[in-house]
Amino acid sequence: LEMMRKGKAEANEGFILNCFNEISGNRVRSSTALHLIENHSGIFYQFRQGFYAFSHLGFQEYLAAKALKFSCWASKEARIEPLKLYKDTSYWTETLLLYLAFSSETKEAPDEFTQWLLENNQGNLLLKSLSQGTLIPNTETVKQQVIDWIWKYHLNYSYKTNFDDLFQGLKNVNSW
Repeated sequence: LEMMRKGKAEANEGFILNCFNEISGNRVRSSTALHLIENHSGIFYQFRQGFYAFSHLGFQEYLAAKALKFSCWASKEARIEPLKLYKDTSYWTETLLLYLAFSSETKEAPDEFTQWLLENNQGNLLLKSLSQGTLIPNTETVKQQVIDWIWKYHLNYSYKTNFDDLFQGLKNVNSW
């Protein structure tokens, strides 16, 4: 998660060991864990002496989304916090789409997320999550707000958008 926040695809060994040490509380155990992950999982690798990278960005995005979920699930305010970190970059978009998908496990979260995205002008992320089916509002009120928003901003004003996402989002809205 810290690598995502800093916009980095790689990290030095000290940084990774500090992150592991925060979890385990034991520097030796952290070093052992790092080398076991490197040698046996294929999740990340040492590409230069003392520097590591995930073998695929998808691993980093998935693990960051899981970390967001587990660190931010206590309250509505905490659940919304990761959305405030959003930067319009592909790696954050994918991470937050995964985070939004994980949110479907809680009844209130999809409506909370949808309303926050609408109120904070995060239309691209909302459209992408609707088109992929990762965020489906639960209440009729929020569903109607989404339909009104799509109509107002995308159909009436030719808002800059990816029309594939728009049409898929409308298709998903109709299936609600």
